[in-house]
Amino acid sequence: MNIDTSLLREKFIINEKNINTKAKPLSLCCPSTRMPISLQAGEIPAESFIIRAYNMHSCARMAAQIIQNYEKNGSIISRVKTSDWKDLWGKSLNSYEREYNPKGWLAIYNKGNLVFSHGKHHQLFDVIEKCDAINNRNYEESIKLAENYFTQAGKEINMIYDSNVALVAALSTNNARCSMVLRGPGKTTTFNYSLMTTGAKQKLNISQSLNAAADLLEGVQLSYMVGINNEKIRQAIIKRSSKDGRQTAKAMERIELLDKQISSMESIYSVHYRPERPNFKSIIHMSEQFTKNN
Repeated sequence: MNIDTSLLREKFIINEKNINTKAKPLSLCCPSTRMPISLQAGEIPAESFIIRAYNMHSCARMAAQIIQNYEKNGSIISRVKTSDWKDLWGKSLNSYEREYNPKGWLAIYNKGNLVFSHGKHHQLFDVIEKCDAINNRNYEESIKLAENYFTQAGKEINMIYDSNVALVAALSTNNARCSMVLRGPGKTTTFNYSLMTTGAKQKLNISQSLNAAADLLEGVQLSYMVGINNEKIRQAIIKRSSKDGRQTAKAMERIELLDKQISSMESIYSVHYRPERPNFKSIIHMSEQFTKNN
């Protein structure tokens, strides 16, 4: 099985044109991450899913869970029920995520239909995925169709859309290649990594390859947050005993675990980074300096 996909970081800004009424016009921002995956093994008909989530690593980890389940048990859409989706989502979460992102949400679509959701996501995403299924996956055009849908429903809106690619992945049982764009305070970096098997009979675990990308995305994100908070603690803006202070300590523990998981993967496969593997400690230090100087 081959997986070729990309993860989008998106932001929709919706402003309602409500000039002729006394009611306050609707104005909101809807951030999302979006990852499509198409699954096919042997003669089994292909199945496609769109995964949306509140952050990048959660989106990628849920995609990895779906891939793993498909590889192990075959066709998903005719077999997996709501309780199974809930179990897959639960397996994709870690203790830090459960404690400090309790409002995290997830939405999974198949052929434009919402097959599972957790938490609260905006109706806009349901409309866009419906339009995208009808519009033969011309995604930019589907967004315009979604805006027209709200107008026809009596909500005349102006929608501003902004997106950037966070991850591009080409995965197979022979090799895997991932390109990632990492954004932080005052800096955006790009790096690539590739995985290859070390023996003729060894096969690459596709879901593990994608989980590695999720580990890197999460580790970098947490490192920036820890660096910012470390400096705020030093300046007494944040107390160590406060919720933010405790979260910073837990995030540091999480970073150390992610670092070990990535190192474990490197002991199994031949891994090559370009230019180099992100160093979480260096990112923390850089983030501390940025916060100190700004």
